Amino acid sequence: MHLPPAFYSPRILPKMSLLGLATVLLLTFSYWVGLLNSHQQQRQDLQKQTQLRVAQVAHVLANQVAMLFSSIDYATANFAYAYATAEPAARRRVLASFARPPFDRAIAQVAIADAQGAVIYSSLAPHGVPQATVSIADREHFLVHAQGKAPGLYIGRPVLGRVSQQWTVQLSRALIRDGRFAGVLVISIPCDYLTSAFHDVFSQPNDVVALRRMDGQFLARSLHPEQVLGAVNIPEVATVANAQPGDGNAVAVSPVDGVLRLYAWNTVPQFGLHVTAGVDQQAVLAPLENSIHKNIVFSTIGTLLAILGTALLTYFSVQRQRMIARLHLAREQLSALVKRFPGGVVLESPLEPEKVTINPPLAQLLDLPLEQKITRSTLLAQIPEELQAVLLPAQPEVEAPQGEEVALSDGRVLEVVQFLLQTDQQVLGRLSLVEDVTARHQHQTALEQFAFTDALTGLPNRRAFMQALERECASIRTQEAPEAALIFLDIDHFKRINDTYGHSVGDEVLNHLGQLLRQGLRTSDVPGRVGGEEFAILLPHTSLAQAQALAERLRQSLEQHPAPTSAGALEFRASFGICPLTSEETEAAMCLQRADMALYNAKNSGRNRVCTWHPNLQPR
Repeated sequence: MHLPPAFYSPRILPKMSLLGLATVLLLTFSYWVGLLNSHQQQRQDLQKQTQLRVAQVAHVLANQVAMLFSSIDYATANFAYAYATAEPAARRRVLASFARPPFDRAIAQVAIADAQGAVIYSSLAPHGVPQATVSIADREHFLVHAQGKAPGLYIGRPVLGRVSQQWTVQLSRALIRDGRFAGVLVISIPCDYLTSAFHDVFSQPNDVVALRRMDGQFLARSLHPEQVLGAVNIPEVATVANAQPGDGNAVAVSPVDGVLRLYAWNTVPQFGLHVTAGVDQQAVLAPLENSIHKNIVFSTIGTLLAILGTALLTYFSVQRQRMIARLHLAREQLSALVKRFPGGVVLESPLEPEKVTINPPLAQLLDLPLEQKITRSTLLAQIPEELQAVLLPAQPEVEAPQGEEVALSDGRVLEVVQFLLQTDQQVLGRLSLVEDVTARHQHQTALEQFAFTDALTGLPNRRAFMQALERECASIRTQEAPEAALIFLDIDHFKRINDTYGHSVGDEVLNHLGQLLRQGLRTSDVPGRVGGEEFAILLPHTSLAQAQALAERLRQSLEQHPAPTSAGALEFRASFGICPLTSEETEAAMCLQRADMALYNAKNSGRNRVCTWHPNLQPR
């Protein structure tokens, strides 16, 4: 096509150049507005997900604290009863139980003080007798009982133990004999033990968990405990100021250390306690901010290249040779940038469709030859199969500016971020950035598993089981899945086991039952612990007759396999209730209620048996 000489006029060419440049700048502005908005949305989504995970952790920690304090409350009540009835053997048994699981790791000291406050027994002293006279008559946890202000278990302020020489929370109960105050039983729990489980989930140095009484007194704090334990008039640093009892979350700056955190809190109402967990917002957002920073850098490179390409194409109409020289210079600059970039880079160009440019970090990450230019077929043959379609898609216009994670067979997880290098009329190439995000992925997986697993049995907890049941009911409702069945079982006379042998032995029985369920079920079956001694089993692709046969086998298995416990082998039985899952009733809550009705029909029929729901059964 031949253009008229006027087209090359010094007046026309600058106007065309400015018009083309303005078009590119407009497109670049639109792209950056969208990119920055997406970055802000990612920050908001990550903060919401993190707050949810922190809330789940606070809930789990509150349950753990409630279970520990309930066990101690039960044990101290038994000791007080034995003390009041002058039963030395019973007192020794209770004291010995404090040295066994689950108390052995939680309790730093067990002490008994007489009515005057003198310590007459300490688990830290040889044979339980203190070598020196120690008095706790001035301690809060003694005075409240001596003055008759605390009839049950009292949770006192943290103290620096005069025998144990460490910060501990004092749980005390009055000892009454012949109707008169005879002394105090004191259980000392290390403050750092109450926060130790938090570090298994959140490992950042500024993440914190705290346990407080409802009056604001700190019992434990995982970070800077020396600033709050034993002090008075400390502001509520672990939550927000003037937070009311209950569950909630907030973003706040701690007055103790000035760290901005995502907080969530949960109450333990039966003991008047407040559990708070907080994660460092800056640490949470740091990986995302690094990714966003890289994204902005790469987008800047792409933008500059697009503008540079437009300028070169515009100037080519005036001086072809100068445009070629500048294009060559731009390629050399890009090649040097790709080679020196710290992350993995793959650069595709439409001018050489059968060749791609890679950098040394990518070659090291994927065990490729250290060659900057490599054929597309060779690269496809040497990279993992899972990565081929993502890193080198067949469509030239495909890009993934927000990143796509790829799980490799060797366990690693790679993130691929792609940008199209283009002007408003043609594609100049595709830039792919590869980063190893295995550690971040493993951390997220560990958080999710912690929130949906029962800590005692390792089975799915009630939340996880109900989600699985709701999915199965939805599949049956839409006829995507055939029939299924639900089994609900409950250990017979489990309270008798706890009352006779203690909660620790009861926990061993529950753990043994969980193991028997895992051994006796298919991999597609879903067992879960939905209550204290209540378990449920979801059986996909199972008829009612098959479910009844399986329940009977499990019932017989419990009879034939006593639970090995610290108190010896204990025989126990269980009652089973079955409810078929059909398209006539696909509400998860109703199916669970029907299985519960069948279970209690088995209880009322003599226990240790299997019963199936039928319409004549009435809710308990």
